[in-house]
Order: sequence, then C-alpha cells, then structure tokens
Amino acid sequence: MEPDNSNVRGMGSLAGGHKDDWGTTGAYAYVLYRLMWDRDVSMDEVTRDFCAIHFGEEAADIMASAYRLTAGAYKYGLHVEPISYGSFNSFTNMRVNIFTVEGYPAIDNGKGHLNFLRRMYLRCDPWRKETLRSMEQGLDAAREIRERVEEAGPLIEDKELAAAVSNRAAMTFGLINTNLHYMDTVFAFFDYWDEGNEKNRDALEESLNVFDLARNAFAATPNFGYQLDGVDVLRDNAHRLLDDREEAMRRQETTPDEKGLERIIAEQQQRYEEILKERSDDLLKLGLFEVLVDGQDMLEVKGDGYKLIPIKWDAGHAYVAEITAALPEESGTVILKNIESRPMHPFVLEQPSPENEYTVRIYLNDLPGGQDWMKFELYYLSDSPKSLGIEVPWGGDRF
Repeated sequence: MEPDNSNVRGMGSLAGGHKDDWGTTGAYAYVLYRLMWDRDVSMDEVTRDFCAIHFGEEAADIMASAYRLTAGAYKYGLHVEPISYGSFNSFTNMRVNIFTVEGYPAIDNGKGHLNFLRRMYLRCDPWRKETLRSMEQGLDAAREIRERVEEAGPLIEDKELAAAVSNRAAMTFGLINTNLHYMDTVFAFFDYWDEGNEKNRDALEESLNVFDLARNAFAATPNFGYQLDGVDVLRDNAHRLLDDREEAMRRQETTPDEKGLERIIAEQQQRYEEILKERSDDLLKLGLFEVLVDGQDMLEVKGDGYKLIPIKWDAGHAYVAEITAALPEESGTVILKNIESRPMHPFVLEQPSPENEYTVRIYLNDLPGGQDWMKFELYYLSDSPKSLGIEVPWGGDRF
C-alpha cells in the first residue's frame, strides 16, 4: 500500500491494513481507498471486488454476501443498546478482546462487577424483550455468516485460507452467542437475587446452563484469544446463588466495598514500609520491576521467572524486570517497596506457599484515567506473613 515511489505515500496511516489482510482491518482499508477515487461506488461492488481479490472469483459472491452481514451482526449482537444511553463509551460490557470486569475481581468476590451488572440490569430491564430480541438478530446474522462461509469453502482454492476464514466466522458466532447469553443470565440472576421464588430459580438455572454451554464452546474454538473475566465472575456467582442463595447473599453483604478494600490495602502498604526499615539487614532483594499499566494486571514471580497477566483493560508491559535473586521454594514473605506509582500502589495479593507452588502474586491497579508507570522492588524474608503482621486478609472465608 505504500510503494516508495508514490505520491500517496503515508495514506496507509489512515487504515493500517496490509494488502494480504482479508479481515476487518483489511476490509476497512480497502473500502477507504476505493471511496477516495470513486465516492459513489456501490458497497455491493466494493465488497465483491474485495472478496474476489482474497478468495477468488468463484467464491466472491457468496463471501461478499457474508461480509455484508457483518455490520448487523456486530451492531446488534455486541451492542447492548440501553446501557449506552448517555454514556461516552457505548460498549461498556466489552473492549477489544475482553469481556470487561469491574471492581477488584481477584479480591472482592465479584462484588464490584456485580454492582456494575446491576446497573446494566436496571438500565435494560424496562426494555428486556427488545434488548434480547435485538441481540438475537445479531446472532442470526452471525449464524448466517458462518453458513455462507462454509458454503464458500469448497470454492476457495487456498484451503488454509478457507480454514482460517471458517475459524474466524466460528469465532464471531461464539462471541455473539456468549454475549447474548451473558445478558440473558444477568436478567435471570438479579430476578432470583431480588425474589427468591422457585420460578425465578428455575429460570436462572435454565439460563445458566445455556450460558455455560455458549461460553465453553466459544473458549474451545481454535485460536481462541479472548479474556472472559466479566463472563466468569457472573457465572461463578450465579452458580453460588443457585447452590445456596442465603450464603451467596451473605458473602456479598460481608465483602467490603471498594473503599473498604482500599483501606485494608493501604494498611498493608504502610506495614511494608515499617518492615523495610525494621528488618533492612535481613532482606533478600529479589528484583526491580518497572511496568506500564493501563487498568489492572497481576505480576507472578516464581523462582527466577515472572509472568505479567492482564486482568482488566489493556495488558501491561514490563519494560524493566531485573531478577537479582530467585524466590526461594519455601514459605516466607515478600515485601514490596514502592518507588513510583499513582495510588493505589502495587501490593502483594498472595504470598508464596506450598499451595501455590511458592509463587508470589503482585496486584497492579492503575486507577483511571490513562496509563501510568509502576516502579517497585521486591524483597524476601523467611518469616511468616502472620508473624510480620501482614497476613493476607482476602481469598478465604474472611469475607
């Protein structure tokens, strides 16, 4: 798209597509450039030409008909209309390849996300039938796309390409199917939460069974790469609600809200600073980390290796990860020294133990808005967290 000797060099920045890209970005780029020289060209013609280039003349008409269905599939299958009213972000339920999760999902028993889903429920409930009917329209389009792609498959000479586009169509169907049953289960969940009668319980059980099947089929699709955090928080809490409604409600009522959790975390961080001063001669330095965070991430350190796992929003990037000593394979305590970060600062979510194969997990939460740096050091003491006064208060039956 950008030959060296061209007076349109630089136009690629408008789309970013590659000439061999038959996916969304490539299609967008092709439409953009066609309209630059013929603004009145029909979209049917543009779509067919694009498909002929990538899939061959024999498959072009069928593939073009599939491509023309994609706008409706995504518009109706992914967009939950009532929750976008008055909101800058019209897709609060998902972002790129993530079903977004609110709150502090690793430590709050899903409380923050359930509060978010409650707001979705209240927004959509007056238009419940219309909301689900619209999403079903998107699912019907995704199903038809999948059928047309399968019909075109034998007509595409490049069998690897045919398999790839078939996989993409299956992924699209799985995504929209999961999203539809996500919303259906949100309605059934809060119906049963608010009114614990047998009718509502049966409705939740039925919705959850279908939701589980949709989610698992989506996750089993080859090349699956979505994060289902928000989906799984709802599923976990829905199963708990079905198993024991009173206990599930008690668990949520006794879990601190975000302010309460932030207060507990701040107390832990204050104790880190005290231990760093009190035990400075006994500390084993494990390493220095500098991570760019936009949302929430988990840093896992085991032995002399580490992993950075995204939890919410864009994945973090560890620009500095200097391991100076391996984390011992024994129960002990990791102390975090904050060097630079905006509140809330990084904190130790889980200390090394036999149960987690001597892994320490550091929770990184870059509060809105925008991304920022977190720079910190990790130190090790052989003392137990309890003896140091920093026993982790979450993750068990505490809440």
